[in-house]
Amino acid sequence: MSTVPKPDEGAAIRVALICFHSCPVGRLGDTKTGGMNVYVRQLARELASIGCQVDVFTRTHDPDEPRIVPVGDGARVVHLEAGPADSTLDDLHSYTSAFADAVIRFQQDEGVEYDLIHSHYWLSGVVATRLAGRWNIPHIATFHTLARTKQRARAGEQESVRRAHAEQQIISSADSVVVSTQIEKDDITKLYQVNGTPIEVIPPGVDTAMFQPADTRASRQHLGLPEKRTILYVGRIEPLKGLDILLKAVALLNDRTGTRLLIVGGSLEKDAEIDRLKTLADDLDISDIVDFTGSISQQQLPAYYNAADVFVLPSWYESFGLVALEAMSCGTPVVVSRVGGLTSFIEHGKTGYLVPWRCPDAFARSLETLLENPALRQAMGGAARNRAKGMSWAAMANRILACYNHLTD
Repeated sequence: MSTVPKPDEGAAIRVALICFHSCPVGRLGDTKTGGMNVYVRQLARELASIGCQVDVFTRTHDPDEPRIVPVGDGARVVHLEAGPADSTLDDLHSYTSAFADAVIRFQQDEGVEYDLIHSHYWLSGVVATRLAGRWNIPHIATFHTLARTKQRARAGEQESVRRAHAEQQIISSADSVVVSTQIEKDDITKLYQVNGTPIEVIPPGVDTAMFQPADTRASRQHLGLPEKRTILYVGRIEPLKGLDILLKAVALLNDRTGTRLLIVGGSLEKDAEIDRLKTLADDLDISDIVDFTGSISQQQLPAYYNAADVFVLPSWYESFGLVALEAMSCGTPVVVSRVGGLTSFIEHGKTGYLVPWRCPDAFARSLETLLENPALRQAMGGAARNRAKGMSWAAMANRILACYNHLTD
């Protein structure tokens, strides 16, 4: 147990969020940056807004980034060194102990004590398990993705035995696990043989003020896009996202010359998967209508969603699929795979289409239906916006805080 003084009675709960491998204030769509980063950043902000003191601990990823970045009144992201900044995801497990030690040094230097620790992703869970033991405080784990679920979702998906074993240990030792959907809860129960660890289902939210409908033509002009039918993908660039399916679907569309596909995410400098997809676009003779933008800031995203006629997420696996909810909040209908968390908030035929088969023909048919029917797009977009307005970050944070209070009372 730490020897630093305990907070005064009645003081706000102090929470340590661990997001070891990926920075919550990093650029969206980078190799390690996606919906989890948005989730952690918004959770920190909302918890702070209801009286918590929140420190989010992450690895230093950019030497020019300040060590401490405020993300709200009472919330801050703390960058700590643990291994080279350019370490690959496969190498990061080697630095979890060094990172835990860095967090402890920071805590001692600050003279604070945390009431609870909440980890995000399995590597963070490894760190948090050590810290929770050192500080003798409760540990809540959120995984965002699970090794065994990913392996089941797509043939050939590679995940280390170490990761699955670590997830098993984290689930067993955690005081509680928070998941986004009932499907994720069922996966943990079945695939990891959970015995006794409470699992709470708390869906993420969306910032409906930031992600709101705007004029399509004005959004395209703002981004310098041509006035064409626009299909949008946003997210990490990796095989599990099914972008080869999307490219093949676009190649099947009737009016390819009047269509533009925007793929937002990844690195345009060194990204083997983007290179593979560009080669595929060349082979399909659609490279002239496909734009890879690379990663962008969160603030730029609403313009892209509003510039699009339809948003597509052809993933093999999504624990939730936050980008689809953001698109819906902007009034953009979605065409997504019928997988994981996407089925928990998308209503087939009303807010978009859930495609049950990961094949180009099925996606092409849904895209064609929306692209050729402006009235249908408008009706689905309106329904999508209404659905999104019922899901807020504030509601999520209040439910998570209730979990915290239950464990710290």
